[in-house]
Amino acid sequence: MKKYLIIILASAATLTGCKKFLDQKPQSEITGANFYKVPSDAESGLIGCYDALQPDSYYGFDIETYGDVVSDNAYAGGDNPANIQEDTFNTDANNANISRDWNQIYQAIGRCNDVIDNVTAMDASLFQGNRKNEILAEAKFLRGLHYFNLVRIFGPVPLVVKQIKDTKPESINAGNSTIPAIYDQITKDLNEAIKDLPKDNNVGRTTKGAAEGILAKVNLTNKNWQQAADLSKQVIDLNKYSLVSNYDALWSGKNTTESLFEVQFTGGTEGNTMPDLFLPFPLATYEFLKFSTPTEDMIAAYEPNDTRKAASIIFADQYYGKNFPHVYKYRNAAGFAAPTNVPVLRYADVLLMRAEALNEISYPNAEALALLNQVRTRAGLPSKTIANVSSQDAMRVAIAKERRVELAFEGSRWFDLLRTGKAISTLQAKYPITQNKLLFPIPQSQIDKNPNLKQNPGY
Repeated sequence: MKKYLIIILASAATLTGCKKFLDQKPQSEITGANFYKVPSDAESGLIGCYDALQPDSYYGFDIETYGDVVSDNAYAGGDNPANIQEDTFNTDANNANISRDWNQIYQAIGRCNDVIDNVTAMDASLFQGNRKNEILAEAKFLRGLHYFNLVRIFGPVPLVVKQIKDTKPESINAGNSTIPAIYDQITKDLNEAIKDLPKDNNVGRTTKGAAEGILAKVNLTNKNWQQAADLSKQVIDLNKYSLVSNYDALWSGKNTTESLFEVQFTGGTEGNTMPDLFLPFPLATYEFLKFSTPTEDMIAAYEPNDTRKAASIIFADQYYGKNFPHVYKYRNAAGFAAPTNVPVLRYADVLLMRAEALNEISYPNAEALALLNQVRTRAGLPSKTIANVSSQDAMRVAIAKERRVELAFEGSRWFDLLRTGKAISTLQAKYPITQNKLLFPIPQSQIDKNPNLKQNPGY
């Protein structure tokens, strides 16, 4: 469990803004049919969609905060009041993080909408082979991913799936949608993406397996066990992905055989801030109070001889403490501009999703146990037997624990606690967490300018 660390030290970290993606300039801010004339216009618009994943207010930092700092995996660290509010379940509607995250994710959705609407209207004969449909599929995958993040963070958000072409109040002031309607749209987007995405794509681009894997997680979230099991099996049956033999190699390299989808950072102007925000000096470029400090409970969750512990957490003497824990998964610090990717979905996650779904469908399940052990074996741990997990609930607990240590600091833990109904029971002994705290408040700035938008209960 958490026990908040109060350390009054100033942070030297400066969070940078949006990074660019690949080696072309995004053109998604140029909208309208007057721009989308030739295939290169469509490709430039799509690059803008991928580019929108990179800012600190999204996969460049804040998704890890929602997934790990809000959970029992990490303290906020640093000295950012907005992060500390989120960590201690005292977030208010004026929190700077939620405002910037809302804006960034809707900007990302807007870019996808621009591509989908305009490329749909383009003549397919302009494109080589199935490329028009592939571009649409990539944009739909990204839009589905964005809404999946939004609905898990904020709940009943506005559902905007068309390009906004004017600033009339009736065009820009969309009201809250329902959570089921949002999940219906996510499912629709991902199913359409699966239909036209290729099995293999250029590095950094999404694929059929990535869309199947995210849709499996959507179904796991909604307790559609058979669909989750089937979709994760489809990923496995692609025979494209495999666990790397050395867990540490996931973090010293990138785009491995285990990667279904990760956000690309090449360094410099395309760089990632997280290594400098998390790593101890001198592995980091600068010395200051670091963010996302692993909790005592997280450290204790690793079994003896689990190779994932040393790959995930590094202990170092710093001026604010001896043998102090730091997140170690994001490496190669370079002055807040590291060439370090951020994983969105890995094959180990898919294996554990299928194990969880199969266990919910029937117990005992030999394949579920084998999948769990496949992940454990890679970590240097002994296989579990049916005697170790002698009930369906014991198997649930084993899978949940494996997910925690396998996916630590990758932005998953809080969302796992939410979907399994364990968030309150896990955190209530230390924090003022209630049912109303399971969703974050819609930013007050959005409520103030949109009369059709209603605040979440309790804020």
